[in-house]
Amino acid sequence: MATTLNITTLNQLVSNLQDIADKHQAINGFQYGEAHEFYLSGTTNAPEMWVTCTGVDRERAVTIYNLTIYLVDNVKRGEVNELEVESDLIQISEDVIFQLQNNDYGWNIPQDTSIPIKLMTERTPKNLTVTEFSVSIRTKKPANICAIPFTTNPIP
Repeated sequence: MATTLNITTLNQLVSNLQDIADKHQAINGFQYGEAHEFYLSGTTNAPEMWVTCTGVDRERAVTIYNLTIYLVDNVKRGEVNELEVESDLIQISEDVIFQLQNNDYGWNIPQDTSIPIKLMTERTPKNLTVTEFSVSIRTKKPANICAIPFTTNPIP
């Protein structure tokens, strides 16, 4: 079960996402950054969860982090386990989505939100099989706080 936190920064959000990955028995690694960096890093401990922040929206007292989440795994030479890998990645993706919709976190993704899962095979530089889905995580923040103080008062 996840720890309830009042998420106020991207760093805190990513920490919680890593917690989800660390606690899932089928996920062996976690990385945050741009997708091309993952492919070029040479490091994979498949299956892994990769997270990219694609932008942030602000609506009144709500900050919305737009994320793309990738789950990646290796297919054996000759593609003898391709169907098994695809099936496992879809199931892991559904598990992660369920955790993202868990009310124990300090964000809100309604249970009835449709979250399409894309499946990509053999289109990556290392022939990884990948599931990809995007989520928008809404976090409440007071509108009248300044997390990093100004050195002088801003113009009203």
